[in-house]
Amino acid sequence: TYQNAMRWYHWDPFTHIPKDQATVGALRKAAEGHDVSIQALSHHKAGERGGGAGHFDALKAAARGNSGSD
Repeated sequence: TYQNAMRWYHWDPFTHIPKDQATVGALRKAAEGHDVSIQALSHHKAGERGGGAGHFDALKAAARGNSGSD
């Protein structure tokens, strides 16, 4: 469980925020006025990053070559 993992890694989630201030309501209130929306860490333009259909075709060809079948 997560409690076993916390014990194993000696991690106390309430070191910096006391348990009574770590409720959903208290954390939402503390986050008021802050942008907590999900945002991408990378900012690639469409088609710039690679991958796509050509990448898939190359992977498929490599897999075919490894399996010995067409």
